[in-house]
Amino acid sequence: MQDHLMGRAATDVVSAAGDQATALVILGSIVIPLAILTAVCWFFWKHRHEE
Repeated sequence: MQDHLMGRAATDVVSAAGDQATALVILGSIVIPLAILTAVCWFFWKHRHEE
């Protein structure tokens, strides 16, 4: 019985690590393009009256 619980605990740890990796990928796929878009908008906003 205890071996089964230990195996399940190890599986839960691996599953939790996979869930965390998925969450980081999703978060990164939102934050990184948003940061790039912010930088581009900021650049054009700063240089909007330079003609």
